[in-house]
Amino acid sequence: MRGVFYFYIMHNFLKDVVKRISSSKIPFSEYTFILPNKRSALFLKKEISHFQNADIISPIIFEIDEFMQHISGFEKIEESELYFEFYKSYLENNSKENENQSFDEFISWAKLMLIDFNEIDRELCETNKLFDYVNAFKDLNHWSFEEKETELLKKYILFWKNLKPYYNSLTKKLIARKRAYQGKIYREATKLIEGFIKKNNIVNHIFLGFNALSKAESKIIQNIIDQNESNLIFWDIDKTLIDSDYNNSSFFIKSYLKNWNYYKSNKKELVSDEYQKEKKISVLGSAKSIIQLKYVGSLIQKMSKAEQNKTAIVLSDENLLIPMLNSLPIALGNVNVTMGYPIENTTTNSFFKSLFKLHYSKRKEFYYKDVVSILQNELLNSFFENDNNILESLKKNNLIYVSGKDLIELDKKNEKLYDLLFTQWVNPKTAIKNCLKLINEIKKELKKKDKIHANLIYHIENIFLQLENYINVYDFIRSVKSLDTIYNELLKSCKSPFQSSNNNAIQIMGMLETRLLNFENIFIISMNEGILPMGKINNSYIPFEIKKKFGLHTHFEKDAIFAYHFFRLIKGAKKIVITHNTEPDIRGGGEISRFIRQIDAEGIHKINYQIISSEKKIIVTNNDYKKTDLVLNKLEEILEEGITASMLNLFLIDKRKFFERYILKIKDESIEEIAKANTLGNIVHDTIEELYTPLINKSLNIKELERIKENIKNTVLKKTKEYINKKSLERGKNIIISNTAINYVKKLINRDINLCRNGNKVKVLCVEKKFTSKIVSDGREIKIRGKIDRIDLYNGDIRLVDYKTGKLIEKNKINIKSMKEIKNENGIYALQLLFYAIAVKKDYKENVFGEIVSSRDSLDHSKVLHIEGNKYLDKSTIDLGKKYIFDIIGEIMNKGEVF
Repeated sequence: MRGVFYFYIMHNFLKDVVKRISSSKIPFSEYTFILPNKRSALFLKKEISHFQNADIISPIIFEIDEFMQHISGFEKIEESELYFEFYKSYLENNSKENENQSFDEFISWAKLMLIDFNEIDRELCETNKLFDYVNAFKDLNHWSFEEKETELLKKYILFWKNLKPYYNSLTKKLIARKRAYQGKIYREATKLIEGFIKKNNIVNHIFLGFNALSKAESKIIQNIIDQNESNLIFWDIDKTLIDSDYNNSSFFIKSYLKNWNYYKSNKKELVSDEYQKEKKISVLGSAKSIIQLKYVGSLIQKMSKAEQNKTAIVLSDENLLIPMLNSLPIALGNVNVTMGYPIENTTTNSFFKSLFKLHYSKRKEFYYKDVVSILQNELLNSFFENDNNILESLKKNNLIYVSGKDLIELDKKNEKLYDLLFTQWVNPKTAIKNCLKLINEIKKELKKKDKIHANLIYHIENIFLQLENYINVYDFIRSVKSLDTIYNELLKSCKSPFQSSNNNAIQIMGMLETRLLNFENIFIISMNEGILPMGKINNSYIPFEIKKKFGLHTHFEKDAIFAYHFFRLIKGAKKIVITHNTEPDIRGGGEISRFIRQIDAEGIHKINYQIISSEKKIIVTNNDYKKTDLVLNKLEEILEEGITASMLNLFLIDKRKFFERYILKIKDESIEEIAKANTLGNIVHDTIEELYTPLINKSLNIKELERIKENIKNTVLKKTKEYINKKSLERGKNIIISNTAINYVKKLINRDINLCRNGNKVKVLCVEKKFTSKIVSDGREIKIRGKIDRIDLYNGDIRLVDYKTGKLIEKNKINIKSMKEIKNENGIYALQLLFYAIAVKKDYKENVFGEIVSSRDSLDHSKVLHIEGNKYLDKSTIDLGKKYIFDIIGEIMNKGEVF
């Protein structure tokens, strides 16, 4: 697996800042650095080490969130824990207990509300006034102006009225515990900053690489840099971008330079003037992201090792991480990935998601496809060796609904595994307990064989341990569905880091991870409108107008944030390759990013636009099967065993299927949830055989036929159990199938009753008669075999009966105008009855004729075979039929023709 490493080659901004600070007489150990994120600290330490010839004490380095916690004395609360605290506040402020939502219903809207609360606090909004504005706005804009309020409207109005009490209640809980979300910590820090500065004598504090400051951050930073001249802030922005009147990448920093009191008495220093330097910019468009990734991979392959070490691949859409890794040349070796891989995208998580879904129903038996999806997960591969194929056992027993007990009966070796997987989850505590035990069993196997999955299962285990802790503290998780909801929330923040031992390699990262970093060569992937920038997306309950009124970020400010990251990244680069989709897809409309258009409009840099297309050629393949020597040998074996009418019919209908079934031996071995047409036919045939066997060599009469009718249902059910598992038979559509078989058999017996009633003399001679015979024509000989559904003596003639339980037989397919028709699809029923006649004609002196008896036909409707107007299958007809059968076999064996 490709890896991650957190040191980078180029850090021009940090290098320039550290160089300036090192020129002072103050040692680095006396400085405190505050950075936008934790990762920046690693880069800063590395730069500091370049300016020192000896070991030094490291300076204090804070990530901004840590610094705010340091000032406020608050800890940051876990997001999932925050949901529980908010749910408490929700319950406390709902007077009607019977109208309270369950936790999983609550979480569907609470997440977005907490995002709003976070921003409101971070931007130091007057909360009472803001919530009153929102309530009034929603009251003015609701959909009903009727005098009488409906219950639905009352709930809608009450929801917006409750925003203020929800917020105030949650605030009290968090302040009492001194644990809060980011925005609340920031607000509390601003209240304490003046006292903090006086108490701690804040000096030598350096703020680096900030851009879009919240009002809380702005207030605190201004307080600190105003307090002492040793406290400084350095902006990673370019002079050209600051001077631009229309490039909004400098929107925030420009406002700070203009409005902060600090800059009224201090010089505005910028450490970068690189943007206007010559750059090679290529913009590549393609119809699909995968084409972009493959093309970028080919460009990287052409680069020298030294160039690769100065290169970053920035993914606008982080879902492209794995496709990007797979598109890089194998010879490249390790790469450094700053993004962890989301656990929710792994097959390890899909295993547990399937398990949750399975237990939603609280059943003791589960649909086999759900069971199979769990047992087939690669996480369980170690439990099933080659000699222990539980899936084959399920197919063999045709189990549609499966319990843990069923699986244990089929595979006693893994009894503990099945018990943990499929024992009913009575409540969430049982679910967590079973999952932790299951994880322990899986870990025993994975440690021996699979380090990657062992690492992934470790992350899942931590989630379940967190769930166990929450469920012991809070009593809100009362169903498996609620447990699944909070599991999903914990999962979203869970990522598995890539690992690498290589310090020098290509970097792969998201746009936000490029902060404070500089590279000579940059590839930015999938840069379209709707992705970078994201565009007019307002994930908030607060209306746009009120956001503007209270100084909260709208899509305009969010665009400016991404503009900053983009232009800051490219300002120091020499070679920039940007790719974008040219066609609409699920993420956007195929529109190129406005940031690219902006570079074009500025006229500072020339852009080389290209359209790249896939080099893959469309090859029309010939799917015919050739008759090789091996195929011909197999055909010879089939002829030696004996040819059947069904074989010849399948060849006439579909030559490819004939090859796949009889040469390749491809069969549908899936579990039969619903009895298939051939299974239904088998059930009907087997039932008829059992019911009519006692009547063989007896003349049929109405009394006997009425008697056997009484046994139809029991006989059908008995025969059905031979094809479909008993438990499956009692469920769903198979009940209809059983009733259909009963009706078919009843109709066939009623047909015989009708014959007797009309004075016909019928004696059953045999049922389901198997035969083998040889036919000879023009010195050629072949073996034929098959089974005749019924032979009877009908008014003095021998009748060969073929039962059909499928579709209605068209009249033209039973009245053959020419014997040649048996060589094509229209004559398949004639060919079958002719086969029967060839086999048994020698056994009877009487005239022989064939009839198709269909369960779809009315009682008095007859489907007697006629060939060229002749009802009887006499010697001349049979001899001619033999000739055409040999012609069909000759076509099968003809090496010059394909299947």
